[in-house]
Amino acid sequence: DLFQSGVEDRKGVRYLSAASMAPGPSPLLVMKSMMKPWAALSSTLFSTLYSITSRIDERYPCAPEKLADEIQRVLLQRFGRVPHPRANDGVVPFHSQLWGEVVWVGKGDHLDVLGHFRDEERSMPPHVDWMTSGSGFSRNDFRTLVSAMVKGMLDEPHVTQPPLSNFD
Repeated sequence: DLFQSGVEDRKGVRYLSAASMAPGPSPLLVMKSMMKPWAALSSTLFSTLYSITSRIDERYPCAPEKLADEIQRVLLQRFGRVPHPRANDGVVPFHSQLWGEVVWVGKGDHLDVLGHFRDEERSMPPHVDWMTSGSGFSRNDFRTLVSAMVKGMLDEPHVTQPPLSNFD
Protein backbone atom coordinates (compact mmCIF):
# COMPACT_ATOMS: atom_id res chain seq x y z
CA ASP A 1 0.00 0.00 0.00
CA LEU A 2 2.71 2.45 1.00
CA PHE A 3 4.74 1.73 -2.13
CA GLN A 4 1.72 1.91 -4.43
CA SER A 5 0.45 5.16 -2.92
CA GLY A 6 3.91 6.77 -2.92
CA VAL A 7 5.10 5.81 -6.39
CA GLU A 8 3.59 6.69 -9.74
CA ASP A 9 4.38 5.33 -13.16
CA ARG A 10 6.62 7.68 -15.10
CA LYS A 11 4.93 9.23 -18.10
CA GLY A 12 6.30 7.90 -21.38
CA VAL A 13 7.68 4.70 -19.82
CA ARG A 14 6.21 1.38 -20.89
CA TYR A 15 6.09 -1.10 -18.01
CA LEU A 16 6.33 -4.82 -18.79
CA SER A 17 6.18 -7.76 -16.44
CA ALA A 18 6.57 -11.50 -16.42
CA ALA A 19 5.08 -13.47 -13.55
CA SER A 20 5.60 -17.03 -12.42
CA MET A 21 4.20 -19.26 -9.75
CA ALA A 22 5.38 -22.62 -8.56
CA PRO A 23 3.23 -25.47 -7.36
CA GLY A 24 2.98 -25.57 -3.59
CA PRO A 25 5.23 -27.95 -1.68
CA SER A 26 3.94 -31.49 -1.49
CA PRO A 27 4.92 -34.60 0.44
CA LEU A 28 5.54 -36.35 -2.91
CA LEU A 29 8.08 -33.70 -3.96
CA VAL A 30 9.91 -34.04 -0.65
CA MET A 31 9.89 -37.85 -0.89
CA LYS A 32 11.23 -37.80 -4.47
CA SER A 33 14.04 -35.49 -3.44
CA MET A 34 15.22 -37.66 -0.54
CA MET A 35 17.32 -39.85 -2.85
CA LYS A 36 19.84 -37.07 -3.53
CA PRO A 37 21.33 -34.95 -0.72
CA TRP A 38 21.32 -31.67 -2.70
CA ALA A 39 17.75 -32.21 -3.92
CA ALA A 40 16.62 -32.95 -0.34
CA LEU A 41 18.18 -29.73 0.95
CA SER A 42 16.92 -27.76 -2.04
CA SER A 43 13.31 -28.96 -1.76
CA THR A 44 13.34 -28.25 1.98
CA LEU A 45 14.60 -24.72 1.25
CA PHE A 46 11.92 -24.25 -1.42
CA SER A 47 9.17 -25.54 0.89
CA THR A 48 10.25 -23.15 3.63
CA LEU A 49 10.50 -20.13 1.32
CA TYR A 50 7.21 -20.96 -0.39
CA SER A 51 5.41 -21.23 2.97
CA ILE A 52 6.81 -17.91 4.21
CA THR A 53 5.98 -16.14 0.93
CA SER A 54 2.43 -17.51 0.88
CA ARG A 55 1.52 -15.81 4.16
CA ILE A 56 -1.03 -13.04 3.86
CA ASP A 57 -0.77 -10.08 6.18
CA GLU A 58 -3.69 -7.67 5.99
CA ARG A 59 -1.37 -4.87 7.13
CA TYR A 60 0.92 -5.41 4.15
CA PRO A 61 -0.96 -6.31 0.97
CA CYS A 62 1.39 -7.38 -1.81
CA ALA A 63 -0.90 -6.59 -4.70
CA PRO A 64 -3.32 -3.95 -5.88
CA GLU A 65 -6.86 -4.33 -4.58
CA LYS A 66 -8.17 -4.99 -8.08
CA LEU A 67 -6.23 -6.32 -11.04
CA ALA A 68 -6.62 -4.46 -14.31
CA ASP A 69 -9.11 -6.07 -16.70
CA GLU A 70 -6.36 -6.83 -19.26
CA ILE A 71 -4.26 -8.63 -16.62
CA GLN A 72 -7.28 -10.64 -15.47
CA ARG A 73 -7.95 -11.63 -19.10
CA VAL A 74 -4.35 -12.84 -19.55
CA LEU A 75 -4.50 -14.86 -16.31
CA LEU A 76 -7.85 -16.45 -17.17
CA GLN A 77 -6.60 -17.33 -20.65
CA ARG A 78 -3.38 -18.90 -19.33
CA PHE A 79 -4.47 -20.51 -16.06
CA GLY A 80 -8.24 -20.78 -16.45
CA ARG A 81 -8.58 -18.73 -13.26
CA VAL A 82 -6.96 -15.86 -11.42
CA PRO A 83 -4.34 -17.41 -9.11
CA HIS A 84 -4.99 -17.32 -5.37
CA PRO A 85 -3.36 -14.46 -3.41
CA ARG A 86 -1.12 -17.05 -1.71
CA ALA A 87 0.38 -18.16 -5.07
CA ASN A 88 4.09 -17.40 -5.37
CA ASP A 89 7.33 -18.46 -7.02
CA GLY A 90 9.04 -19.43 -3.78
CA VAL A 91 10.37 -15.92 -3.20
CA VAL A 92 7.90 -13.32 -4.54
CA PRO A 93 4.08 -13.34 -4.30
CA PHE A 94 2.58 -13.90 -7.76
CA HIS A 95 0.22 -10.92 -7.63
CA SER A 96 3.03 -8.51 -6.73
CA GLN A 97 4.87 -9.51 -9.93
CA LEU A 98 2.06 -8.10 -12.09
CA TRP A 99 2.77 -4.54 -13.17
CA GLY A 100 2.06 -2.75 -16.42
CA GLU A 101 1.64 -4.96 -19.46
CA VAL A 102 1.96 -8.65 -18.66
CA VAL A 103 3.93 -10.25 -21.49
CA TRP A 104 4.42 -13.69 -19.95
CA VAL A 105 2.88 -15.75 -17.14
CA GLY A 106 3.64 -19.34 -16.35
CA LYS A 107 4.64 -21.98 -13.90
CA GLY A 108 8.13 -21.80 -12.56
CA ASP A 109 10.01 -20.94 -9.43
CA HIS A 110 11.97 -17.75 -8.85
CA LEU A 111 15.25 -19.20 -10.09
CA ASP A 112 13.72 -21.03 -13.08
CA VAL A 113 12.82 -17.75 -14.76
CA LEU A 114 16.38 -16.50 -14.20
CA GLY A 115 17.74 -19.51 -16.10
CA HIS A 116 18.49 -21.92 -13.25
CA PHE A 117 16.32 -24.91 -14.12
CA ARG A 118 17.00 -28.58 -14.72
CA ASP A 119 17.88 -28.96 -18.38
CA GLU A 120 18.17 -32.50 -19.72
CA GLU A 121 19.53 -31.22 -23.06
CA ARG A 122 22.66 -29.79 -21.48
CA SER A 123 25.01 -32.21 -19.77
CA MET A 124 28.46 -30.57 -19.97
CA PRO A 125 28.71 -28.48 -17.97
CA PRO A 126 25.60 -29.64 -16.14
CA HIS A 127 22.76 -27.17 -15.93
CA VAL A 128 21.89 -26.81 -12.27
CA ASP A 129 18.45 -26.34 -10.75
CA TRP A 130 19.25 -24.62 -7.47
CA MET A 131 15.72 -24.79 -6.09
CA THR A 132 13.74 -28.02 -6.39
CA SER A 133 10.14 -26.86 -6.74
CA GLY A 134 8.63 -29.45 -9.05
CA SER A 135 7.53 -26.74 -11.49
CA GLY A 136 8.66 -28.65 -14.57
CA PHE A 137 10.12 -25.45 -16.07
CA SER A 138 11.98 -26.28 -19.28
CA ARG A 139 14.29 -24.87 -21.92
CA ASN A 140 11.22 -24.24 -24.11
CA ASP A 141 9.52 -22.29 -21.27
CA PHE A 142 12.68 -20.19 -20.89
CA ARG A 143 12.80 -19.50 -24.64
CA THR A 144 9.14 -18.42 -24.61
CA LEU A 145 9.72 -16.14 -21.59
CA VAL A 146 12.80 -14.47 -23.10
CA SER A 147 11.09 -14.11 -26.48
CA ALA A 148 8.07 -12.46 -24.87
CA MET A 149 10.26 -10.00 -22.95
CA VAL A 150 12.32 -9.10 -26.04
CA LYS A 151 9.22 -8.67 -28.18
CA GLY A 152 7.71 -6.48 -25.47
CA MET A 153 10.82 -4.30 -25.34
CA LEU A 154 10.76 -4.01 -29.14
CA ASP A 155 7.08 -3.04 -28.91
CA GLU A 156 5.91 -6.08 -30.85
CA PRO A 157 2.76 -8.03 -29.97
CA HIS A 158 3.45 -10.41 -27.10
CA VAL A 159 3.67 -14.16 -27.41
CA THR A 160 0.35 -15.95 -27.05
CA GLN A 161 0.72 -18.79 -24.60
CA PRO A 162 -1.49 -21.86 -24.62
CA PRO A 163 -3.55 -22.55 -21.51
CA LEU A 164 -1.89 -24.59 -18.79
CA SER A 165 -3.58 -27.72 -17.55
CA ASN A 166 -3.32 -29.55 -14.23
CA PHE A 167 -1.36 -26.87 -12.45
CA ASP A 168 -2.79 -27.17 -8.95
